[in-house]
Amino acid sequence: MLLTIFTLTIAGAIFIAVFNVRTSMSDFIDQLTMHFMGDVTISFNQPYPITRIEKIALSVPGVTSVEGWAGVGTEIWDEDDNVLDNMSVIAPPADTALLDPDIVAGRWLLPGEEKAIVVSDSIYELYPDLQMGDSILVKVPGKQVEEWAVVGVFRFISMVGDTLAYADFDYITDLINLPNQAYSYRIITDEHNLERQKEIAQILDK
Repeated sequence: MLLTIFTLTIAGAIFIAVFNVRTSMSDFIDQLTMHFMGDVTISFNQPYPITRIEKIALSVPGVTSVEGWAGVGTEIWDEDDNVLDNMSVIAPPADTALLDPDIVAGRWLLPGEEKAIVVSDSIYELYPDLQMGDSILVKVPGKQVEEWAVVGVFRFISMVGDTLAYADFDYITDLINLPNQAYSYRIITDEHNLERQKEIAQILDK
């Protein structure tokens, strides 16, 4: 009887563990999907004017829309000039249709808003008492440390690396001296299935 109970207990524990892992992975994938809603992503090793890439990409049959996304790697500093964490700032177009973050506090960015970010909830690990509108010290490479306001927080599993944040496209591209240019482009295709995505990606590669 003891052996039977032990076996059933272990089997139940394994089942619950597997179920929890499966649920966690499903939640993780769902959260990632909210931030990567395009069909195909093009990444370059140098920036190109958005209008140029749009013209080329839209000439491919099956491509219905193109968005240029900017970004910059930054650091979060404290008052004593110590680096607390790295923060990847992504700057989608103000009218993007390819982003649906789960906002848990505050709001989304306003068009043209400067020195403002919507940041992942991992920010609470650094600032447990953070309130919306509070400022954090941000260092952009080649720039001075400045105060940026946290206007919103979104839910995101922090196991993927640096703190993730979003900022206004025009502000970021002006800040890094690349106005109306981008390294990364997200493509929408006429059909949202894997075969069509692969087909369009191959054509774009060529």
